Amino acid sequence: MAKKESEELTYDKALAELNSILELLQNGQTGLDELAKSLARAGELSAFCKKQVEGY
Repeated sequence: MAKKESEELTYDKALAELNSILELLQNGQTGLDELAKSLARAGELSAFCKKQVEGY
């Protein structure tokens, strides 16, 4: 995740993006390249959310 992007990202935005990725994966029509990118992004978002929760 780029520094500027993480400055703009909030917990709610990250969670919403994670939900969007989940919907994309559940539809079963995701190609392998898109799947790999989505899983990598989900990992980044998950780590961000974890940091946010641990910060409270």
